Order: sequence, then C-alpha cells, then structure tokens
Amino acid sequence: MVQEGDYLEKILSDHGLATDDLLLILILNPYHGAALENSIDPNTRIVYAGQKITLPPPGMSLPTATSIPANAPRGTKIPYFVLPGDSLGGIANKFNSTVDEIVKANRALLVDGAATIIYPGWTLIVPINIVTPVPSSTAAATATPTMTSTP
Repeated sequence: MVQEGDYLEKILSDHGLATDDLLLILILNPYHGAALENSIDPNTRIVYAGQKITLPPPGMSLPTATSIPANAPRGTKIPYFVLPGDSLGGIANKFNSTVDEIVKANRALLVDGAATIIYPGWTLIVPINIVTPVPSSTAAATATPTMTSTP
C-alpha cells in the first residue's frame, strides 16, 4: 500500500527494484481513469497514499510482442498486450487491420468508446487480416548495356 510521501522511484528503491521495473509497475497497474485504486497514469506517474498497487515479482520480464498467427482467417480476433510505444495505427498495420475495427472491438475499454490513447498493460482485442497487405515496391530490373564490336 502506498504510504504518505511515496512516489514511484522511492517505491522502487524501498522494495529493491531496478529502475527498469518502473515499466513493469505501469503495466501491472494499467491506467483506466482515476476510478480504479491500482490505476497509475503513465504520463503523470503519480501515486496516492492508501492506493494499492501491484509490484512485479523478482525476475519478471517485459512481455514479448504478439505475432500474427499463420493462415488466420479474415476477421479472426486475437488478444494483443499493449507494450510501451504502441499506437492503434501501429497495431493495425502489424496485424493487417484498421484503427476503426480495433476501436469497435474495444469500445468498453477505450475512454468513451473513442480512439484516443492506449496504455501499456492493456489487452486489446484485434481483428486481424481485415485489409490485404500491400507488398513493398521493388526496383524493376534494367538491362545492363554491353559493348559489342562490329568488324
């Protein structure tokens, strides 16, 4: 439980946690607005006396990125764990989806059902293979001129 005068860096120090564990604390206490007692806004990182937050157990590591399942049918919905630096557009691109489809699938989670901000630690439902990926363009091969001699 957060004590009077505590702040995240002090909590890290008091519990023998590394500075890198701050991201884990933010992931374990995802922000869903001020209504939840273990919710920490990753922008302000403010904690309050009496607040109950979850600390990472020793040896916990950051989650790894979700990969796209092979041969998944169009519209298959998969859970995606939001990592630091993720955006709705980036997630949509990764899974051949659209921001609109991700928002529709996560209306209850997104504030007022709006595509605004996502936070590390959230689990989103992502409809995959909604759009056909566009292959990257490659340079067309050109013939290399050769010298010929005429007798």
